[in-house]
Amino acid sequence: MKRFITFLKQAFMLLKDILTPREWTITGVTFLLSGLLVSSIFWVDTNSSQEEIEFEALGYSLKVKTENGANLQPFHTYYYVLYEKVYPQNDRDMVLEVLQEEVPSLHKVSDRGNRFLIDDDDVSLGRMVTIRDVNESLGSGDWVEIPEHLYSILSIGKRLSIETNSAFNFFVGKLADYWEGLIGDFTYPFDYENIDPYFNATERAELERLQGFIPLSEEEINTTLELKVEDGYFARFNSFNGATIGDLEITLGGIAKGYANDVISSRLTQKRLTHGYISGGQSSNTALGSRSGNENWTIPMSSPLPSVARAYQIKRPGYFNISTSGGYEGVPITINGERVWRHHIINPHDGYPSSVQLHVNVMSNDVSAAELDALSTALMNMTKEEGKLIRNAYVASGKELDIAWIEIIDESLTIYHTDGFEQYLGKMSENIYINVDALS
Repeated sequence: MKRFITFLKQAFMLLKDILTPREWTITGVTFLLSGLLVSSIFWVDTNSSQEEIEFEALGYSLKVKTENGANLQPFHTYYYVLYEKVYPQNDRDMVLEVLQEEVPSLHKVSDRGNRFLIDDDDVSLGRMVTIRDVNESLGSGDWVEIPEHLYSILSIGKRLSIETNSAFNFFVGKLADYWEGLIGDFTYPFDYENIDPYFNATERAELERLQGFIPLSEEEINTTLELKVEDGYFARFNSFNGATIGDLEITLGGIAKGYANDVISSRLTQKRLTHGYISGGQSSNTALGSRSGNENWTIPMSSPLPSVARAYQIKRPGYFNISTSGGYEGVPITINGERVWRHHIINPHDGYPSSVQLHVNVMSNDVSAAELDALSTALMNMTKEEGKLIRNAYVASGKELDIAWIEIIDESLTIYHTDGFEQYLGKMSENIYINVDALS
């Protein structure tokens, strides 16, 4: 066994010299997302009493062009609308037109790694101002004029960073980069005891340095990012704890897809194009309205346990939003005899990937997809009791918010869920389901 592990280490070191860690990551993610696109077919209720209804995936081949001509997938995933083909071709053409108009610009403003033109076909109009420009203005004291969509995303993200006590916090960009670089190295799974900051003092010092630049309190957040509307939309990104460019960045990865769902669903609803759903890489999804015959949408929830096909299905008609966050697709390591997952969802309070929850799903018909996107991230860093308090606050304000927590207990799946899930929950016989509201 030791010889085999040594061989694997040597093999990965050789492969590392051929491709960069980012190239290997992109290659793996591409294969994964290709599978997810195929699996999205299962959104169709195969138990429908109607004749089989066919759907058309609209926009899945859309690309976003960078300033230097590279083509990106929107939000680095397959982002598309699955629309019922029983409705006229003209309807589907209009849906695609909306996607073509909205998706590229929504991606551009939220992408912190690339630069983009305002108009891909007209260089004279110059670059689009994006979150990258805001990040690069850190500590300058300048007000940066930004697009309205970017202003809206930043406003929502800032508010939720405060309201969740930084369980969701979009200032973790550099921490996310740190962990991506660490676990993206293919030697990490075999050598984490020499690499991971829990074990490695040098890495721990760097992690703590980056975490120290994260504003956590309401006062710190308000002081660090200022927003205003004054003959345009403006942001000022102030230094926190002496952070300079490269120490602190805003990332919109935990909210941008949900916000895009809101913009696109609003436009489609205005045009009465509501017989489909928006798939935002399976982490942020919106059912636009009723299916033909008012059949349920059937959404399978993936399982974090390889031996179990699904955690459950959501069976629900009409309009609603769903957001899902999970860390189980990361890298498992062992600390003090316990399995811990290293992944992309960061706990801003300690700088480590969340270890409070494994997999969280939130659902609502009147909370925006952007807000749900951020809340699913926040709930990964909260106990169930803290999550229930968040839910109770929404319910008290007259809004629907329901939560499901998926756990692996004794190599079986246990799904804890709030009461509102009960009527829509398609249970799997091999799993355990517990209504947390019924326990109160």
